[in-house]
Amino acid sequence: MDIFLVVLATLILIALLTFHFQPELSRFEINRLTKQNHKYKVLAQFLDIYLGLLVLTRILALVVAIFLTSFAISKWGTFGGSAISLIVLLLAGLLARLLRPSMQKIINRHLDFLNKYFAWTEFLGGLIVKENEPRIGSQHELTHLIQDGDFLDDATKNLVQNALAFSDKTVRNIMTSRDDLIFLHSRDALTPVLIDELFASGHRLFPVAQGSLDKTVGFLLLDDVLPIDQEEKVLTKVMRKASPAVDANTPLESALRQMCEYRATVLMVTDNEKTVGMLTLHDIVRQLF
Repeated sequence: MDIFLVVLATLILIALLTFHFQPELSRFEINRLTKQNHKYKVLAQFLDIYLGLLVLTRILALVVAIFLTSFAISKWGTFGGSAISLIVLLLAGLLARLLRPSMQKIINRHLDFLNKYFAWTEFLGGLIVKENEPRIGSQHELTHLIQDGDFLDDATKNLVQNALAFSDKTVRNIMTSRDDLIFLHSRDALTPVLIDELFASGHRLFPVAQGSLDKTVGFLLLDDVLPIDQEEKVLTKVMRKASPAVDANTPLESALRQMCEYRATVLMVTDNEKTVGMLTLHDIVRQLF
């Protein structure tokens, strides 16, 4: 009978210590999804009472541990009973940690039952000292707070949100496609007629290539052409030399660093050593604002 009570108390202790729940999503994400799925609504209700349930199970575990220790001492003496109770408590704690994944699955399957019969434990959660500083669990949560907050004006909100998404963008996302480019050949002469055609095109920046865009050697900016008189000029002497090209899959942040390194405002974009587009500093700034 004595052994039976010890075993029973040990099993109860293991069950109480095994009680643990860790949601896969942050609380913010769960609250956001409650409007779309009833399952998350039930989960959110459970999380409201979870701290109280945790306190309750730990209090009960403490009571069982005290009973077990007292019973063991009364039956097998101070030394023998203390040794037995210590071994049992250590074993229960170890088994509880191993069984927590299974307990998590059980809790997930019985959320409705727990919400219905243990909602009263919510007040026990107040016994746990909560952190003073709130934590933001994801970039999506931060973006949501910025959007709904009234501490920033719309322009600043837009800038912050674009800056948060900046690291996720690649050069390919914002570059000007090769098909939309108008380029010049390095052998072309800047005649008054050609200059008039360039101004009429509506473009202000033209790659200069040797043969094809896959071999771009420079860029012609119309701002550099303005001081030119009516005499024919050599294009290669007026153009600005091209900096090393950037791969289309390069993050925008890296492309911007490359522009700073070479003091460039425009980069040709390649993919498998073939020119696929052009990236300008204006494109990057527009992405932010």
